[in-house]
This record gives sequence, C-alpha cells and structure tokens, in this order.
Amino acid sequence: MNRWITKTAIVLAVCLSFSGCSMLEDGASSSAESSQVSSVSSQPEEQEGVIKQSVLKISYDSGDSLNPYTAQNRLNLDLSTLLYSSLVRLDASLNPSYDLASDIQLDGTQCIVTLREALFSDGSTVTAEDVVASMQLAMESTTYSGRFQNVDSVQAQDGNVAIHLKSADPYFVSTLDFPIIKQGTEESPVGSGRYVYEKDSASAKLTANPNYYGGEMSLSTIELVHMADQEAIQHALEINMLSFYVTDLSDGSTPGRFAAATQQLQLPNLVYAAISPKLDSTETSAIKRAISLAVDREQMALQAYSSYAAAATTPFMPGWTGIQEVEGWSSTADTKTAQELLNAEGYQREEATSPLTKDGKTLTVEILVNEENTARVQIAQLMAQSLNDLGMSASVNSLPFDQYQTAIERGKYDLYIGEMKLSPNMDLSALVEGDAQAKEQFDTLRSGGITMQQYVDGFEENPPFLPLCYRKGMMAYSRNIGGVENSSYADPFRGIESWTLGGN
Repeated sequence: MNRWITKTAIVLAVCLSFSGCSMLEDGASSSAESSQVSSVSSQPEEQEGVIKQSVLKISYDSGDSLNPYTAQNRLNLDLSTLLYSSLVRLDASLNPSYDLASDIQLDGTQCIVTLREALFSDGSTVTAEDVVASMQLAMESTTYSGRFQNVDSVQAQDGNVAIHLKSADPYFVSTLDFPIIKQGTEESPVGSGRYVYEKDSASAKLTANPNYYGGEMSLSTIELVHMADQEAIQHALEINMLSFYVTDLSDGSTPGRFAAATQQLQLPNLVYAAISPKLDSTETSAIKRAISLAVDREQMALQAYSSYAAAATTPFMPGWTGIQEVEGWSSTADTKTAQELLNAEGYQREEATSPLTKDGKTLTVEILVNEENTARVQIAQLMAQSLNDLGMSASVNSLPFDQYQTAIERGKYDLYIGEMKLSPNMDLSALVEGDAQAKEQFDTLRSGGITMQQYVDGFEENPPFLPLCYRKGMMAYSRNIGGVENSSYADPFRGIESWTLGGN
C-alpha cells in the first residue's frame, strides 16, 4: 500500500511540474479547474503511458541560480555547460581540447592562453579581461576553488591571459574548463555558449545562441522543466516527460532498471582508506602494503557500487590521460604476497586459523566509516573480511557522520573510509599533505623529476593512503535521441550540436 501511495505521489508531482496546475483548496472556483483541464489536454499525445516527444526536455531547479559560480543544485551546474563556454573542454579521459582558447602554452609555472575570436550571446566580444574576471570568480567559488590552489596570479596581458602557478603542474591545462561569463553581468550572467536562457511567465527554455562560434545547433530549442526531486525526475524520464538526466549517485545509491538508454560516466571521485599516522614507520610500510595487497578492489566496485565504480589500480582515475601507458597494481587480492610480507616482519600464526601475532601481540585494525553511506559501510565490511582472512583482527566502527568526523579529528582510527572528488588535473596534494615523504614524491612527479611509472611504483611500495575505487555516475536519456556519444562528467552534453530527435 505504501509503495502504491509513493508512486502515485511521484506521478502527481510529475504532472504538476509539467501542467503548472495546483491542488485546489476548498472553495476554489471552477474556473481554476477548467484551466487545469486545458493545460493537461495540451500535453503531447500519449500512447500506452508514454508521451511522444517533439522537443528535448531537461529538468532544472527554478529556485536556484543559473550563475555557475553561485548555483547549488547539480542540475543547474550541468546546465551551465550549455550556457557558458570555457577555455577548454574535457573528454572522458580528462584530456583537454580547445574551446574559447585557440592556443595554450604551459612552460613550468607560466601559462599563456591565446583566445579565439568569439562573441557573447549579446553580440559583444569575449576578451581576456572577461576570462580573468571569470577565473577570479572561480577561485572564490565553492565549486571551482579547489582546483586553483596552485594559482599564484592571473592577469590580462597583450590580449592574452597570463597565469602564474606556485609550482609546476604538467596537467594544469585540464583545470581550465571553468565557465566564462561577461564581466559585470554577475547578477544575470551573459555567456558565449551553445544556448541562451529565456524565461517568461509561462515557461523556461534554452534557445540556440545565434552568435555561437561553433556553428548551428541541430536542436534549436530545449524546454526546461522545474523538477528537482530525483525520484520524480526518474519517473518522468521513464514516461518520456523528460528527455535527459545526469546523476553522480553521490548518496551511495545505485540505479535500478531504466526503460531509457543509459551510459555510465566515470567520475574523479576517489573512495579511499586513509591510514592513521601511528602506522607510519619502517615496519608498518610493509603492513600498509600488505593491507593494500589483501584488498579485492574489483569486488568492492562490483558489490558495494553494483559496478558503478572502477577499481583503482593507481592513485589516479582509471582511464585518465596521464596514466595511459602506466602499469598499476592488480585490481584483485594477492593474499599470498601479503602473507609473505607480514611473515618477513615477524608476524606468524600459531595455527592455520589463528590470528597473526608478533611478540605475543595480535595485529589488530579498526576501520572507521560513516554509517549513513551504505556503499562505504559495505566497503569497510569487505575490507575487514579480507584482513581477517589474512590473519589480522579487523573490525568496523560505523558511526553517525558527526561522530565519524570527530573520531578522524582526534585520530581515533587505524583506517577510515573516505571519498574525495579530485580536480581534473588529478591533484593529490590534499591527500598527501600530512605525509612529508609522500608530498615530496608528488611534488617531484609534477616538477618532472620522476616519471609517472616511477611514482606509481613508489606509491605501491609505501602507500600514504589506499586508493580503493573511483565512483561512476549515470546519464539516462530518451531512446529517440540520436547522436549521444562521448559524453563526460565534465560535459554531459558533449556533442549536442549534432543530437537529433526521432521523427524530427
């Protein structure tokens, strides 16, 4: 009964979102009822509960901003990739290609960006000053500030954009996919992207930008539908009342079956096990490696995330352009080698089923995790099982998030399961800053002192943290949309220039 009520409520919410109708209070006039009937009857024709689509429909949150530097809702942030161009666009491997930039020269800590000739949607020219102003907004925003911690200064210089870094970073160019808005239009941003936002009292939509430098759009109009509830969005997609939906599955859930077409999107969201500083010694480098070897990352991705994650075989996102030719570690467990490492450190079993001990002490490990995220709890449980099979005495301490945070701050853990969204240049600085040796190694990598293969090999020998898997998001879209391919989490609408709607 409750499931029927829930589904009915979702259907009602979907209908209200599209028709603009409201539930009448007692005493409301019949004229309101007439307007409801008129609104519903004007909807596209339905066949067997599925609506025929003649225009692309995308959900957004009308109560949130479309300013990419103040928007809070992920729906609106994704939508901003249609409204605003960037210096570069990123593919699924985070490999940059020029967008507003026509050339980028990166030499050590100096980056010079040359702009292409382009117009904003209001017909004014995109200038270096606009780019500098946008980058300064990005450096102050919640969404983009993390990637620019290494930026020392940015300024317009002879029509170009000059960026000075605090330290060398060979992958810095990948961070330049931030939105460019016209300087001085922060209250109602003007962009140079593929579409322009339009709204009146009855509807909201995106129309093709006539000044877009990339040519004409195959779809001249995109209808926007206010719908921020995830369940309502999914149901609306099922019955073709929406055309397109992207989610990063950040709540730890995994999607069920969809009638719509779906694609997985690799995210730069690293799920990892942090290691307590008290395990930082010559002896425990072998213990850390043994723990890493004992973990079956492939099973974690499969069981905890229903394959909406990829096993981490390096510290970096699988498929990232920087590790294309790098050999990482195994995605499955190597219990034999892990056992040999611990035996070499003096840990032995008295019997085949007894725990590992050294000088009468059992090798114990407590794994801390926040109880609200079911996927991470399962990760912790799988890790504990692997370590117990190895001969350690491992347990899981699952706490409410506030207590989990307090325990981390006080160092009350051996390992804790965490997640971090890395910037497009795969900057590990925040994860290694507390470990002087690990930080030095990462800085040496970025300055060119060692190769990526050397860095990964050294990381495997003495891991400062344990990369477990990188999560994936999902893109779902109506099956009558053609040409959807090569999308990425950074640009889910990649290639929309040539998308088509069946029957159009």
